[in-house]
Amino acid sequence: MNSALQCLSNVPPLTNYFNSGKYKKELNRNNPLGMGGRLAEEYAQLIQTMWSGQHSSMAPRDFKMSVSQFAPRFSGYQQHDSQELLSFLVDGLHEDLNRISKKPYIEMKEAGDRPMTQVAEESWQNHRKRNDSIVVDTLHGLFRSTVDCPECPRISVTFDPFCFLSLPLPAKRERAVECCFVPLDMDESIMKYKVTVNKNGSLYDLHMALSQVTKKTPDEMVTTNIYNNKFQNFYKITDLMKQVYDKEQLYVFETATKFTMIPMYMRRASSTSSSYNQQIFGLPLVIPLKTDGVISYVEFYRTVYRAIYRHLTNSDLKEKVNNFVQSDSDQIEEFVNKQEDGDDDGLFNLFKMKSVNAYGTQEYQTFEEGCNIEIKETMYLCADWNTNAYKKYVLDQWNTKEKLHESADPLAPKKTPIGLQLQDCMKLFTTKEQLDKDDAWYCSNCTKHQQATKKFDLWMLPPVLVIHLKRFSYTRYYRDKLDTFVNFPLKNLDLSDFVVNPHKDAWPRNKRFYNLIAVSNHYGGLGGGHYTAYAKNYHDGKWHYFDDSSVSPSSEDRVVTKAAYMLIYQRQDLEEWLNKKSPSDNFPYLEPLFSPRATAFNPPRYNLGEQNGDDDDDDDEDDVFNNNHDEAMDTAST
Repeated sequence: MNSALQCLSNVPPLTNYFNSGKYKKELNRNNPLGMGGRLAEEYAQLIQTMWSGQHSSMAPRDFKMSVSQFAPRFSGYQQHDSQELLSFLVDGLHEDLNRISKKPYIEMKEAGDRPMTQVAEESWQNHRKRNDSIVVDTLHGLFRSTVDCPECPRISVTFDPFCFLSLPLPAKRERAVECCFVPLDMDESIMKYKVTVNKNGSLYDLHMALSQVTKKTPDEMVTTNIYNNKFQNFYKITDLMKQVYDKEQLYVFETATKFTMIPMYMRRASSTSSSYNQQIFGLPLVIPLKTDGVISYVEFYRTVYRAIYRHLTNSDLKEKVNNFVQSDSDQIEEFVNKQEDGDDDGLFNLFKMKSVNAYGTQEYQTFEEGCNIEIKETMYLCADWNTNAYKKYVLDQWNTKEKLHESADPLAPKKTPIGLQLQDCMKLFTTKEQLDKDDAWYCSNCTKHQQATKKFDLWMLPPVLVIHLKRFSYTRYYRDKLDTFVNFPLKNLDLSDFVVNPHKDAWPRNKRFYNLIAVSNHYGGLGGGHYTAYAKNYHDGKWHYFDDSSVSPSSEDRVVTKAAYMLIYQRQDLEEWLNKKSPSDNFPYLEPLFSPRATAFNPPRYNLGEQNGDDDDDDDEDDVFNNNHDEAMDTAST
């Protein structure tokens, strides 16, 4: 709620309208579609409190209670969509402030062969005869909708008003995955990467992406999920990336052809009271072993030491291990070193190899020294370090850190996200599309429903443009949030290329260009998240960041993020008018149709219907806007 309210409260025309008290003369208490003027009154009281300059923050409980009475879906303290709340609020304010008391019945007419400008003017005037409020003046624009029948020449053209410009985003096809790559070569370090993979792909796509940066063969990799020093899962290359959660700690081990990769844990013996426990430490490993016969005891240990070599930091032990793995000898005696104190400190006595269960908690077999070993494909191994060896070579010496590739380094300079431009979303919005069977259009010529093609175009834009980025994707089979980065301008937004009004070339620059004044952000996914807002205070021209009851100054370069959900733009001619110290006239929201709007601010007298409110001209002090009110308060919390 806070995000939506902050965005709307920082729309100067609406805030000044409610702050000045002008709304009182336009309350429509008899509109069956409204709320008897109570929503408008509660919102006006909220705005006046927020902008009184007397509070650092406030909790709009009365306003929330009023909203809940008229829309029970917003009751309670569950999180709601900020765009859905803003849509309800704007519609409710419009009906409470509608200057039309009795809405006339108006029959819709086909465009036929009439000029588009004539049809557009007729549609807009028909809309104004039923809907006339500060909300329509400020936020309503006009679409042109074209539906083309695939079987007959009929083309249906209609003009429809809009309050929100809801732009689709291309379905997200990729995701970033962090993982650590563990090479076979004992001299190579474990490296952490962040790679981009097909969101709907398989684990093999992850291997392919890693092969691009590691120069390793994608067919010689195995991906595991490790948590608390234990293997949680071994993924198959055919498993889908959807099965891999973002929080999983992925380790990709390089494998060797003609070998089976066998999991192995590191354990240490510890004594607590009278019990004897085995505690797993360090990164679990996967080592290549042959399973089609037996291997010698020495070769078995040689393979284990190759795997743990990079974790050792004791220089004497590393030198001893290096000599051991480089040797071809199978004689144990060559590698046993008797210490003067009588402790056996040979490489084969630092730890004993055992077979265990998948979690390393239950022992199945201890491999006898000097005996050949038969390895099974389903076997889990464990190296049990004796207490003295653990204290001498492992305790506070075991290297568990991986190196960071620049792609995964949080301190590395970040590349500017490319993502999409806002114009790309507009192109997608105005692209011709074929209707689904469930949304088939009835063609009066063919007298049946058709999967026609439909196209939206912009005809005229409002002084304050609200753009909704459709980040939440719903289909018959799945739901998802699209966190695609959309780059949008802070100044000089020009959507003229998407406006099909033939008079647009005659519009002056300040009636075509928009400046950003507010952004509603959503962080998180479908199951939950958090809303914040950026808004520009038009008194001092500075940006602020609103997060519940907290507010802080913000620089312009922090406003554009991939969390942006709703954008509010203000047309430059309106901004110029607001910046006047004492505007002498009401802002010409609505001008003749060849300009961006269609009627004057003071609504014309319609023969159809009855105008609501006092008809006399207001005094200067009762003008719609009063630019001399107190400075704005920081934030409204919910």
